[in-house]
Amino acid sequence: PIVKSQALVTKYKKAVTTFDAAQTLQFKCYGRLNEQCSYQPVRNTVDLIATKSLLLYQQNKLMDAKKNAQNIVGFGKNLVANADEDILALIIGFDTQQLGYDLLETISTKDKKLALTAEEKDIARNELRNAQKDTSKYFYTLAAQSIDYLTSANNKPTDIVMNPDEEEVIAEYRKAINSTSWKPEETKKYFFDLYQSSIKNVDLVCGSAYPKSIVEFDLSNPLTENFVGKTL
Repeated sequence: PIVKSQALVTKYKKAVTTFDAAQTLQFKCYGRLNEQCSYQPVRNTVDLIATKSLLLYQQNKLMDAKKNAQNIVGFGKNLVANADEDILALIIGFDTQQLGYDLLETISTKDKKLALTAEEKDIARNELRNAQKDTSKYFYTLAAQSIDYLTSANNKPTDIVMNPDEEEVIAEYRKAINSTSWKPEETKKYFFDLYQSSIKNVDLVCGSAYPKSIVEFDLSNPLTENFVGKTL
């Protein structure tokens, strides 16, 4: 509802006012999976700016709406550019850019003059594709490290934080699967093929039909070769 949205933006006026400064700040968190990190305020603020942009759009203040949407894109770019090894910054920066571009697309439906130029669209596509590829590469690395950890407790991934209860569950699972003839290296290849396919799909023209996945298994028979690896 517009009234409630306006009240929300007014209530957090300070956060809205200071958002412009965040275009050049380097926000670092270095959060690891399963570990609390302070990115939630960042996401909340981005959602707030998006709400403001939509309110301005509803009020036909399209230039102001566009400025706020562009600020969201700029902030997302800044997160990605400074992500380094911070995977959370990469993912949130990617999502933030997408949100900003979606808003810009919505705003342009009322005034085509405000639409992104062909050159701006090409730049946006390339930036989003590169961020998505980096994300896919990270998740493949994490999958490979996790498989190594299942083979030996000495191979614990540095990017995963687990409590003692989780460690105990994994230890029991490790004991169970290592008593079978599963194939860790072949399992890594499954993940590699999956993410390689995902990365290739990123470069397809928007609206293209995605090729059939090269990683498909029939899991109806538990006696099939490397059944454990195929269920991971």
